[in-house]
Amino acid sequence: MADRERRRALADIEAELERLRAGVDGAGEEDSIGVNDEQDGWASLGASDSRRDLYWYGRDEEILARLRELPSGCGPGAVRREFRSRYTHSGGQDTDD
Repeated sequence: MADRERRRALADIEAELERLRAGVDGAGEEDSIGVNDEQDGWASLGASDSRRDLYWYGRDEEILARLRELPSGCGPGAVRREFRSRYTHSGGQDTDD
């Protein structure tokens, strides 16, 4: 994946997190969920260092598709439930024990 496409995919995920009010601006530093680049079309969603209650690794497009299914303003709790509720078609996983 080209650098520009990669940056765009991550920016789109971040924008969805903000739309859902699950990013830092909407949920605050402690409750927010962020996205990390895991290279080669993979990303991870993770909670803040103080919470550490979510780490989900999967394909960019699946993360984005699942976030887009959630209603605007639903908050970080809805994102946590979505990514804990089912495994993915693309091999992503919730690493929570």
